[in-house]
Formats: sequence, C-alpha cells, structure tokens
Amino acid sequence: GIGIAPAAIVGTLLFALLIGAMSGLGRGTRPADDPGRRDALIGIGVAGALAIGSVLAATAGSSDARFAVSPEALLFGSVLTASNGAVLVTAIVAVTVATAAFLLHDRWLAAGFDPPLARQLRASRTDLVLLACVALAVGAALPVTGSLLAGALLIAPAASARIVVSKANALMPVTLAIAVFCGVFGLYLSLNFDLPAGAAIAAVAGAVFLLTAALATLREALPRAV
Repeated sequence: GIGIAPAAIVGTLLFALLIGAMSGLGRGTRPADDPGRRDALIGIGVAGALAIGSVLAATAGSSDARFAVSPEALLFGSVLTASNGAVLVTAIVAVTVATAAFLLHDRWLAAGFDPPLARQLRASRTDLVLLACVALAVGAALPVTGSLLAGALLIAPAASARIVVSKANALMPVTLAIAVFCGVFGLYLSLNFDLPAGAAIAAVAGAVFLLTAALATLREALPRAV
C-alpha cells in the first residue's frame, strides 16, 4: 500500500544490484568483458522486470483495490497527478544524486572515457554507486514519466549534450539544461494541447536529440562540400 515512487525505487535498486552482478562476473569471455552479451542480459532483465511488474499490478489490483494501479499510470505516468509524497521523494533523490555526482564526477568520467586512468584511480569501485543513482532517478521519475518513458528521459538529454559538447566537464551542466528545457516545454505543450505530460516531455527530448544530431551532421558536411 505504499506510494509508487518508493516502491519503484526499491525495485530499481534491486535491479541495479542484479545488473552490477551480471556486469562483474569475471574476465575473459564473461559478460563483464563482452558488451554485446552484457547488453543482451540487461535487455532480457528489463523485459522480465516489466513483465513481472505488469503481472503483479494486474493480480494485486484485482484482489485488493488499495493496490490497483491503471496500466496508463504505470506505463506513461503524469506530472499533473503526482502526489505530494512523490514530489518529496523526487526532491530527496535529486539532492542525493546531485551530491554523489559532485563527489564522484571525475571518477565517473574516467571510467567512461579513459579506462586506463580509471584503473589507476580505482574508479570502477564507484560503478555500483552510479548504477544506484540511475536506479534512484528512474524510480523517482516513475509517477511522472511511467516505466516506458523514464529511460528515454534519462538518455535523450545526455545523448543530445554529447553531440554538442566537446569538453567532458561540460556534459553534466549541458545535460541538466537540456533536461530542464524538455521538462518545461513538454509540460507547456501538455497543458495547452491536452497531451499526456510524460509523453509530451519525452517527445520534446527526442525532438531535441534529432535536431542536434541533424545540425551536427550538417556542420560536418558543409566543410566537405566547400
């Protein structure tokens, strides 16, 4: 009978631990050193988690009205119907993740862009913290975005920033700015055109990514044409 956001955070943290275990099984041909196999395992895990969640929601909702959650709320969410508790949980998660990012920013960058340096800094030990932060963010975003859009809203702004930014230290601030713009503009579209808020925000994030990718491609093509 607890709120969606706290329950989702528990579920996503457990899933993050599972992903961490699958990514660190060993060396050689195991998933830790084979991105293709690792990604396949993650995809299977995501599909399985969605299936289990759907079954739980359907069975619990039919037996006890307290646990009944509409499929639309689970899949797409809505920022306009988020409870005060969900907003509070989101604020707490935002502060927690921002603090972790401030403290571990350099190590995360090293692990992502310079593996030899990361090994010297022992940055791989912070990978689990990064997974936990992503899990917290997904869980907190569930009431607003739903399970289908939470991942898109985390990935699209960062992917857009990666296209337009050439300095690693600017990635997080630019990603934050793009995410805020997508959220505000998506909410504006939702209120004025009677659209689902989560879907509108995700659509704006996707459009921003496509626009930045197109502009980057055009910028690279112009010097060649000249």
